[in-house]
Order: sequence, then structure tokens, then C-alpha cells
Amino acid sequence: MSIYEMFKMQHCYRDVLPVFLADFKKDFDCDDIEDTLRTILKKKKVDDIMNEAHPWQIYRLFWTLRDQRKEVVEKFVEEVLKDSHGPNYGFLLSAIQKECIEPSLNTENYISKVDRLYNDNQKFTKYNVPRIKPYLQLQEALLDLRPSKNVLVEGNLGAGKQWLVLDVCSSYIVQRKMDFNIFWLDVRACCSPESRLEALQSFLYIIDHTQQKNCNRSEVQSRTDWVKSQLTDKLKSKPYKNCLLVLRNVQNKETWEAFNLGCKILLTTRHKNVVNFLSTITTTHITLEDVLTPHEIESLFSKFLSENQHKSLKKLTLTLTKTNPLLLTSIAESIRDGHCTIDNWEQKSSEKLNSIIETTLNVLNPNDKQLFKDLFIFPDCAHIPLYLLGVVWSVNDPITVVNKLYKYCLVKKHVDNQNRVTITLPSIYSELNTHIMNEEVLHKKIIEYYKISQVFDEYNGLLLPNLDSYFYKYIDHHISKLKNNIERETLFRKVFLDFRFLDQKIRNDSTPWDARGSVLHTLQALKLYTTHIIDRKSSDYNANNNGVDYCWLVNALLDFLLNAEEKLIRSEFSCLLQIALMTEDGVIYDEAYRQVQRFPSYVWFTERGRFNQHRQIINLGKDQTYHWKGI
Repeated sequence: MSIYEMFKMQHCYRDVLPVFLADFKKDFDCDDIEDTLRTILKKKKVDDIMNEAHPWQIYRLFWTLRDQRKEVVEKFVEEVLKDSHGPNYGFLLSAIQKECIEPSLNTENYISKVDRLYNDNQKFTKYNVPRIKPYLQLQEALLDLRPSKNVLVEGNLGAGKQWLVLDVCSSYIVQRKMDFNIFWLDVRACCSPESRLEALQSFLYIIDHTQQKNCNRSEVQSRTDWVKSQLTDKLKSKPYKNCLLVLRNVQNKETWEAFNLGCKILLTTRHKNVVNFLSTITTTHITLEDVLTPHEIESLFSKFLSENQHKSLKKLTLTLTKTNPLLLTSIAESIRDGHCTIDNWEQKSSEKLNSIIETTLNVLNPNDKQLFKDLFIFPDCAHIPLYLLGVVWSVNDPITVVNKLYKYCLVKKHVDNQNRVTITLPSIYSELNTHIMNEEVLHKKIIEYYKISQVFDEYNGLLLPNLDSYFYKYIDHHISKLKNNIERETLFRKVFLDFRFLDQKIRNDSTPWDARGSVLHTLQALKLYTTHIIDRKSSDYNANNNGVDYCWLVNALLDFLLNAEEKLIRSEFSCLLQIALMTEDGVIYDEAYRQVQRFPSYVWFTERGRFNQHRQIINLGKDQTYHWKGI
């Protein structure tokens, strides 16, 4: 482009380029210009683009260019699209340049509307991370939308609903579909008739500046009806017949009803009463998971961190177990501001994030808020059964409390194939710094519910009764919170040195791929709580002249369980105590032999030998005898 033509340009390439996304999707192939693209963009950026399939490649390219300086986008248009670089993309170059010099009315409208949209939403603009799958899902729903129909985006706190809506609403194809009329309203504070009336009058004033914004509180309902009537009529008129009304943070169905004005509506919420109120006949429901992919996490952190920190990003994204966008943003901000580093961020908490979470709990009354905070005695990600909630909360009908919390998306409900209800806490709430009143008392309630001493000491069967999956997975967490050392260590020994418990714990735990049966969690628990098992000098077993060396026993268990995992899991009829009894001489055999004395009605096998193998059948009846069988 000549200097004269550049002087005549009314808009820069970066502003106009989004108008041509559809043309690039139709006629452009990133593979054709990969080499020249690498001359203007960093290797990592180009690799990310090239790793996508078409047309996702094009979206990734445009999002990357959107974040670049004007000079970089200028090089892309004038150098990468030149005819001399192989394929003939000169027609795209000419069209883009022409639109920069003589922009059409649509282009002018698009640029002005998007500028206003970004300017009014600074909080969600700078660090926005595009998420291609939900982006395309929402874009398709909006393109199919017609008046008196709705699209609802639901998700937990911090899922990135505003990011997604801003991304899609700033696309040229959606803007054009709405005749470049997208009204963006935050209705978080609309929790009373007066506040809803005030918001409606503000919206009316945006459309018609001749209207007054006063709110006569003595006539709230009649005034609300009149304003709604005015808005409905104006939104049916030709300038606004295809407009889109975006309602952010809808808190209740009353707010939805107040703004149900007969136009196209896109709303975001995390409140289940709103989600359940809107029928799927009139509303397209889109659930946004609070999960970023490793690539999206890396993209987010790169917006906050300096270039010399980017080398550590790969390590960070591989080790991060947290995926909530709001939480990740908080971590990235803390690293950027020097409150923590990439290596120690887990030891730091964010006051800002804590304040946001506390604010979301204000929808609860003080009693329900305390009941919610009592849930923090449970391990992160634990599926908490209803009956344990009744125990902890001391209520007869825990589902009533659960439904209150679920209404505000403070918990997730799960129903298994036997219609048993459990709940989990959304991951973002685990970051809340909160003091739990009588925490040890609550842990003791759970321990006492399972009657551990009675079950383990008095029952002489191989399958311990009245113990559920939650017990096998998480009882160690609750025992570890006891302050009395003797009580804590006694319970750990009673539970974690019992082969019946270890057998069922391994069977109840899952692999990282959700396959049933894994020794990994059991080994981790034994290592984590070893000191609780071996520290006390005097033991219950020593009192009975058993002389157990717990240090040797725990270390031997770690090796034994790792080797016994396959034998145990491959058959539902295998028995860990029997497997332990068939080991060679050592503390595992001694402990197993001690434990089988409690089961005189069972036949047990031991296997010994040097040059010749022999199998010993132990009869534990009144007259103990040994039967040898050569093998």
C-alpha cells in the first residue's frame, strides 16, 4: 500500500480484520503461509495455531492477531497475504485494504459497537481467554435465535461466563445478526421491585433519551408495567426488531420476568431457580464447565507473566490441578504482583478471591451460611452422602438444606444408579479461608457414626459391616483431625493395619482414569499418616504382648500392597488377608497370622518352601492341626 493510500485509511487492519473471518474460513489455509507466519509471530503462537484443525485454525489465528500490536497485524496483512508467497491471497489483501480506506456502513457500525462493548467491560477484556468449543456452541445458538426466544449460559462461580459472552457478542457475524444492537445490562443488584424498576427505566433511557429516569417508589408495580410496555413497543420497532438483550448475573426468576420484553435475550446465571424456571422449549441452555484446558491455562498465565517467566509456564500447567478460570486468574495476579511465585503459589491465599467468595454467600441467612461452612470439614472433591450431612448438621432432613445451597449453585448434587444422593463442593469454594466452629467435634461425629471400635473389634467376619464407600475413601482425613494423640494413633492402627479394611479400601478407590480398584490412595495415606501409627512408644498390641514393631510393619505394608494389588483386584473373590498369609516369613506374615486367629470358622492357607514348595492348611478349630500338601 502506498503512503497516500495509508494516509487515506480510516481504520487500521486490526479493527477491520474480524469482518473477514468468514472469508478466511472459506478460502484460507494456514498451512500455505506457515513459514512467513513464523517471521512475524513467536514460535509458540504459530505452533498453537498449526496444531488446530480447520476451521479452528482460523479462529486461533484471529484471536492471536487480536492480541498483537497494530504493527504485527499490518505485517500479517501486507506481507503474509502478498501474492508472492505462493497461494493467491491477494483478493483478501485487496478487500481488507479497501475496507480500511472506504469502510461500509456495517463495518463502521461493527467497529463502533465493539469499541463500546469492550470499553464498558474493561474487567473482562484484557485477560480474556477464548475457549473455542463453548464459543462455537454459543455462537450457533445466538445465530439461530429469534425474538421471544432465549439463550441461557449457566455455570459455577468463576466459570468464565462473562468472558465467553463478551467474546461471542463481539464477533462480526453475531453483531450483524443483531443489526449491531446488543444491549448489555448487569442485573446482579436487581433483587427487589424497586431495583428492577430502576434498571428498566435506565434501559428505556438508553433507547429513548426523552424518557425520564425517575423512580416513583410509591407506584412501583404500575410504573414497572408502564415501563415494560414502553420497552416492548420500542423493541418491536424496525431499528430494534433484531436486537439482543444481554442480562448478566440474573439472580432470580422475578428479574427474568421483569426483563422478558419479547426480544432476543441472552442471560447468564449460576442460580438453579432461574435455570429450572426457563423451559427448554423457549430457551437454549448452555452449561459452561469451570475448567480450562492446559493450553487455555497457559494462554491465561502468559497474559499476566513477563516473558522471562514463560519458560516455567509449561511446568506449571502440567502440575496444576486447579482449572477454575477465576481461581487461576487470582493465582496469576498474585504471581504478577509479587505476592507469590510459580513455585510457592499454593502456600498463598488471595484476599480478593476470598472476598468474592464471601460475597456470594450473602444470599444465605446466618444459620445456613454456617451449615455451608461446616462442609469444609470434608475433603476436597469428596462425594458427601446425605446421611453424613444429617450427622454433621444435626438435622433430620438434610435434603432441605442441600436444596437451599443447590439453588444458589453452592453445591453440586449427584444421584447414582441406586438413587442415592451425594453432594460435592464446586472447586472454587475450597479456596475460602474460613474458621469452622467446633471443627474437631464435627469430625468426631463422623467417626462415632461409623462405630469403628465396635465394628473392628467385635465383628468376626471378613467383610466389615455398615461401612460405605465414603468410609473407605476418607475416614483417614477425619481421624487425622483428632487432637488427642493416643486416640488418633489408636484409631489409625485399628483401621489401617487391618487387612479387611485395606482390602476394601483398595477396591473402593479409583485410578486416575476412574477405573475401580487402585492401591495408589492407600499407599499415599499410609505414607502421610505413618507418624500417627509408629510414634507412640507404648502400643495397644504391646499391652497384649504382641510386640509389634510398627515402623517395620508400615514399611513392609508399603511394599506388600504394591505387589499384591494385581492379585487382589483381578478377582472379587480374592482376599488380601489370605494373600498376606501366603507371604514368606516376616512382619506381614506375622501380622496376617495374628489377625486370622479371629476367624476360626475359615480355612487359611500358607505357602512356604526352599527347594520344594509346600502348602500348609491351618485349621483354627478347637484342636489346632496342620495339614501339609506337597506341590
